[in-house]
Amino acid sequence: LEFLISYTLQALPEEDHNMYTVSKLFRSFISPLGEGAFLPWIEEHPTCLASIRYAQIRGMQRADKMMSSIYAFVALALKYFDIEEYKNIFDPNYRSGSVNTKKKGRECLDIARIGHEKTVVFLNISDNDHSLDAITNVFYTQAFQTLIAEADKNEDGALELPVRIILDDFAASSGRIPDFDKIIS
Repeated sequence: LEFLISYTLQALPEEDHNMYTVSKLFRSFISPLGEGAFLPWIEEHPTCLASIRYAQIRGMQRADKMMSSIYAFVALALKYFDIEEYKNIFDPNYRSGSVNTKKKGRECLDIARIGHEKTVVFLNISDNDHSLDAITNVFYTQAFQTLIAEADKNEDGALELPVRIILDDFAASSGRIPDFDKIIS
Protein backbone atom coordinates (compact mmCIF):
# COMPACT_ATOMS: atom_id res chain seq x y z
CA LEU A 1 0.00 0.00 0.00
CA GLU A 2 2.86 2.34 0.80
CA PHE A 3 4.34 1.59 -2.63
CA LEU A 4 1.06 2.44 -4.38
CA ILE A 5 0.51 5.66 -2.44
CA SER A 6 4.08 6.87 -2.87
CA TYR A 7 4.00 5.97 -6.59
CA THR A 8 0.77 7.95 -6.96
CA LEU A 9 2.26 10.99 -5.23
CA GLN A 10 5.63 10.82 -6.98
CA ALA A 11 4.85 9.60 -10.49
CA LEU A 12 1.37 10.87 -11.30
CA PRO A 13 -0.02 14.37 -11.83
CA GLU A 14 -1.65 16.11 -8.86
CA GLU A 15 -5.17 15.60 -10.18
CA ASP A 16 -4.63 11.84 -9.70
CA HIS A 17 -3.55 12.13 -6.06
CA ASN A 18 -6.54 10.34 -4.58
CA MET A 19 -7.44 6.96 -3.16
CA TYR A 20 -9.53 5.93 -6.16
CA THR A 21 -6.35 6.16 -8.28
CA VAL A 22 -4.46 4.11 -5.68
CA SER A 23 -7.12 1.39 -5.86
CA LYS A 24 -6.97 1.40 -9.69
CA LEU A 25 -3.18 1.05 -9.51
CA PHE A 26 -3.56 -1.89 -7.13
CA ARG A 27 -5.87 -3.67 -9.56
CA SER A 28 -3.37 -3.02 -12.33
CA PHE A 29 -0.41 -4.11 -10.21
CA ILE A 30 -1.86 -7.50 -9.25
CA SER A 31 -3.06 -8.32 -12.76
CA PRO A 32 -0.93 -10.67 -14.86
CA LEU A 33 2.09 -8.69 -16.09
CA GLY A 34 0.68 -5.64 -14.32
CA GLU A 35 3.98 -4.77 -12.69
CA GLY A 36 5.47 -4.08 -16.11
CA ALA A 37 3.59 -0.79 -16.35
CA PHE A 38 5.47 0.51 -13.29
CA LEU A 39 8.97 -0.68 -14.22
CA PRO A 40 10.09 2.11 -16.59
CA TRP A 41 9.35 4.78 -13.97
CA ILE A 42 10.89 2.72 -11.16
CA GLU A 43 14.07 2.13 -13.16
CA GLU A 44 14.27 5.85 -13.92
CA HIS A 45 13.87 6.78 -10.20
CA PRO A 46 15.74 4.06 -8.29
CA THR A 47 16.24 5.97 -5.03
CA CYS A 48 12.73 7.30 -4.41
CA LEU A 49 10.40 5.81 -1.80
CA ALA A 50 8.16 4.10 -4.36
CA SER A 51 11.15 2.32 -5.96
CA ILE A 52 12.51 1.25 -2.57
CA ARG A 53 9.13 -0.19 -1.55
CA TYR A 54 8.82 -1.91 -4.93
CA ALA A 55 12.20 -3.59 -4.36
CA GLN A 56 10.90 -4.86 -1.01
CA ILE A 57 7.80 -6.27 -2.71
CA ARG A 58 9.95 -8.02 -5.32
CA GLY A 59 12.01 -9.57 -2.52
CA MET A 60 8.89 -11.09 -0.93
CA GLN A 61 7.29 -12.39 -4.13
CA ARG A 62 9.01 -15.75 -3.89
CA ALA A 63 6.75 -16.56 -0.93
CA ASP A 64 3.44 -17.03 -2.76
CA LYS A 65 1.31 -17.57 0.34
CA MET A 66 2.73 -14.48 2.04
CA MET A 67 2.14 -12.34 -1.06
CA SER A 68 -1.43 -13.62 -1.33
CA SER A 69 -2.00 -12.61 2.28
CA ILE A 70 -0.45 -9.18 1.73
CA TYR A 71 -2.57 -8.61 -1.38
CA ALA A 72 -5.67 -9.63 0.59
CA PHE A 73 -4.86 -7.10 3.33
CA VAL A 74 -4.25 -4.35 0.76
CA ALA A 75 -7.50 -5.21 -1.04
CA LEU A 76 -9.33 -5.02 2.28
CA ALA A 77 -7.79 -1.63 3.07
CA LEU A 78 -8.82 -0.30 -0.36
CA LYS A 79 -12.26 -1.87 -0.60
CA TYR A 80 -14.21 1.35 0.01
CA PHE A 81 -12.07 3.34 -2.40
CA ASP A 82 -12.64 0.88 -5.23
CA ILE A 83 -16.42 1.07 -5.50
CA GLU A 84 -17.63 2.92 -8.60
CA GLU A 85 -20.60 4.43 -6.74
CA TYR A 86 -18.20 6.04 -4.22
CA LYS A 87 -15.85 7.37 -6.87
CA ASN A 88 -17.38 10.84 -6.57
CA ILE A 89 -16.24 10.92 -2.94
CA PHE A 90 -12.64 9.82 -3.44
CA ASP A 91 -11.81 11.15 -6.90
CA PRO A 92 -12.24 14.93 -7.19
CA ASN A 93 -12.01 14.67 -10.99
CA TYR A 94 -15.08 12.45 -11.21
CA ARG A 95 -18.22 13.98 -12.67
CA SER A 96 -21.39 12.20 -13.77
CA GLY A 97 -19.77 8.99 -14.91
CA SER A 98 -16.75 10.53 -16.62
CA VAL A 99 -13.53 12.15 -15.59
CA ASN A 100 -13.67 15.92 -15.71
CA THR A 101 -10.02 16.93 -15.93
CA LYS A 102 -10.80 20.65 -15.98
CA LYS A 103 -13.06 20.32 -12.93
CA LYS A 104 -15.61 22.70 -14.47
CA GLY A 105 -18.89 22.68 -12.66
CA ARG A 106 -17.63 20.25 -10.02
CA GLU A 107 -17.77 21.45 -6.45
CA CYS A 108 -15.55 19.42 -4.16
CA LEU A 109 -15.57 19.68 -0.40
CA ASP A 110 -12.42 21.54 0.56
CA ILE A 111 -12.10 20.68 4.23
CA ALA A 112 -9.49 23.40 4.79
CA ARG A 113 -12.00 25.99 3.62
CA ILE A 114 -14.25 25.13 6.58
CA GLY A 115 -11.90 27.09 8.83
CA HIS A 116 -12.00 30.13 6.54
CA GLU A 117 -15.60 30.34 5.28
CA LYS A 118 -18.90 29.75 7.01
CA THR A 119 -19.75 26.19 6.10
CA VAL A 120 -22.14 23.53 7.30
CA VAL A 121 -21.52 19.86 6.65
CA PHE A 122 -24.05 17.23 7.69
CA LEU A 123 -23.22 13.55 7.81
CA ASN A 124 -26.29 11.37 8.03
CA ILE A 125 -25.10 8.15 9.60
CA SER A 126 -27.38 5.22 10.18
CA ASP A 127 -27.59 3.98 13.76
CA ASN A 128 -28.30 0.41 12.64
CA ASP A 129 -26.47 -0.01 9.31
CA HIS A 130 -22.74 0.15 9.95
CA SER A 131 -21.59 -0.92 6.49
CA LEU A 132 -20.31 2.59 5.63
CA ASP A 133 -18.76 3.48 9.00
CA ALA A 134 -15.26 3.18 7.57
CA ILE A 135 -15.99 5.95 5.08
CA THR A 136 -17.30 8.31 7.76
CA ASN A 137 -14.27 7.49 9.89
CA VAL A 138 -12.02 8.51 6.99
CA PHE A 139 -13.93 11.79 6.77
CA TYR A 140 -13.66 12.46 10.52
CA THR A 141 -9.95 11.72 10.57
CA GLN A 142 -9.25 13.79 7.46
CA ALA A 143 -11.34 16.70 8.75
CA PHE A 144 -9.53 16.86 12.08
CA GLN A 145 -6.07 16.47 10.53
CA THR A 146 -6.76 19.10 7.88
CA LEU A 147 -8.29 21.63 10.26
CA ILE A 148 -5.48 21.20 12.80
CA ALA A 149 -2.90 21.67 10.03
CA GLU A 150 -4.72 24.82 8.85
CA ALA A 151 -4.77 26.22 12.38
CA ASP A 152 -1.07 25.44 12.82
CA LYS A 153 -0.28 27.62 9.79
CA ASN A 154 -1.48 30.68 11.71
CA GLU A 155 0.72 32.44 14.22
CA ASP A 156 -1.87 32.13 16.98
CA GLY A 157 -2.58 28.46 16.17
CA ALA A 158 -6.28 29.13 15.55
CA LEU A 159 -8.50 28.99 12.49
CA GLU A 160 -9.89 32.19 10.96
CA LEU A 161 -13.37 31.06 11.92
CA PRO A 162 -14.18 28.88 14.91
CA VAL A 163 -15.24 25.39 13.88
CA ARG A 164 -17.84 23.52 15.87
CA ILE A 165 -18.19 19.81 15.34
CA ILE A 166 -21.27 18.27 16.86
CA LEU A 167 -20.99 14.51 17.03
CA ASP A 168 -24.48 13.64 18.22
CA ASP A 169 -24.65 10.04 19.46
CA PHE A 170 -21.05 9.57 18.38
CA ALA A 171 -20.27 7.25 21.28
CA ALA A 172 -23.26 5.07 20.39
CA SER A 173 -22.29 4.82 16.73
CA SER A 174 -19.40 2.88 15.28
CA GLY A 175 -17.46 6.06 14.58
CA ARG A 176 -13.79 5.68 15.40
CA ILE A 177 -11.25 8.45 15.20
CA PRO A 178 -7.70 7.40 16.01
CA ASP A 179 -6.35 9.31 19.04
CA PHE A 180 -9.69 11.08 19.47
CA ASP A 181 -8.94 11.81 23.13
CA LYS A 182 -5.75 13.65 22.14
CA ILE A 183 -7.39 15.47 19.22
CA ILE A 184 -10.18 16.98 21.31
CA SER A 185 -7.77 18.09 24.01
